Amino acid sequence: DCQATLGAIHEPELLNNDLKSQEWWSAALATCDRLLVKAVASKLPPSLHTQVRMRRAEALTGKRLYNLAMAAWEEVPLNGPENIDYEFSSGKATTLFRAGRYGESLDLAKTTALGLKHPPLVYTIARELALNLKGLAITDLSKEERSKWIEAYSNTSIELLHKARDMGYFSNPQTKKFLAE
Repeated sequence: DCQATLGAIHEPELLNNDLKSQEWWSAALATCDRLLVKAVASKLPPSLHTQVRMRRAEALTGKRLYNLAMAAWEEVPLNGPENIDYEFSSGKATTLFRAGRYGESLDLAKTTALGLKHPPLVYTIARELALNLKGLAITDLSKEERSKWIEAYSNTSIELLHKARDMGYFSNPQTKKFLAE
């Protein structure tokens, strides 16, 4: 979560400066590697081990080392609560998307969302799919291919928003307050 917080703080600077972005991801990767060595040596809880492995896969994605990132996702031990499965699937779907594997990314996100019992997580996946539309708009795909993926991501996002609604997500007063802010 440290990485995500730092990323949110420095995002504008990192988005506009590829060199700084890559330096930041390299530092994040080095930190993860150090933590993994300590986790194994100290026999830290499996949940911490899982989190560090996921952060490592995300750092490799940030460095655009997609094949290594996919291998890192396969090394993540999964045996936790629903939010860990969601976090894993969401992160892996992001790697697939950034690697240009749009169909696999969409399938994983949709399959994950349809299996979730927690409405905020379903909503979050729908939102992430909608945000991916910006990324699809600037790809070097042909116009027809880009249109196909934009439609597929849009339709799936809408389908998942309907699922979140049917699960009662939008009728919750806290959700309404959150969405209004």
